[in-house]
Amino acid sequence: MKSKNNNYIKLLYELVEKLIKNQDEVFLRIVEAVESQNNLLLTYFNQNSFIVAKSSNAFRRLLTEKFHLFSDGIGIYILQKIMNKKCELFNATDLYDSVFNWLIKSNRKIVIIGGDFSEAAVTKYCAHKKVNLYKYFNGYKDLENFYQIKKTINSLDYAIVIIGIGTPKQEILAEQISIETEKSCVLCTGKYFEYFTGSIRRSPKIFRKFGLEWFFRLISNPQKYFGRYVVGIPKFLFYLTIMKVYLGREKSP
Repeated sequence: MKSKNNNYIKLLYELVEKLIKNQDEVFLRIVEAVESQNNLLLTYFNQNSFIVAKSSNAFRRLLTEKFHLFSDGIGIYILQKIMNKKCELFNATDLYDSVFNWLIKSNRKIVIIGGDFSEAAVTKYCAHKKVNLYKYFNGYKDLENFYQIKKTINSLDYAIVIIGIGTPKQEILAEQISIETEKSCVLCTGKYFEYFTGSIRRSPKIFRKFGLEWFFRLISNPQKYFGRYVVGIPKFLFYLTIMKVYLGREKSP
């Protein structure tokens, strides 16, 4: 059992080691991949990602071997501080705002997968926001046929695919899309498209400033987020303690 625990801790340690630790660098990688039409699989790594990665060998390997990861939120920020890493506290939603602003200004063709909207409604909204929407897939109904989504996407001349269907489904689909094409810049965004369209309200700035956006989500929708935060955060803190003990032993002579 001890060997098994040490093994998953080492794998999680590897994930944290590879995190992009500041917002500007993440943004520049996206811009570079879009402009050069290079492959890029990029996703956030937060407290919930950590819990999923801890319980799934396949998801851990997928993140370790295929993805560029960036630190998202206060939980992973604390974890990096425990590991004595220089890092910046930022959240994914602010990053995505910057990315979308750049995509709009540069008029890049975007494929969006996520949310539960009609294609007509999304097309109208994106036109209003001056988003060059190339294709929209509903994050629920259209996902019943992964193969058809991949086939359609790979026939399109897009600049970037943005997937927001939750961890780990979005990362699995992103990797499948990348396998089919040589120029696949895919960004996983969770619920961002709902925030972008205004169908879900963002937390006030004071919550964001102190890394408490999760708390605002919890009090706004306790039924939906109870498991993730009320159960998930204590689990995450427990794993942090284990990793701290493990790292302390690693440093001991």
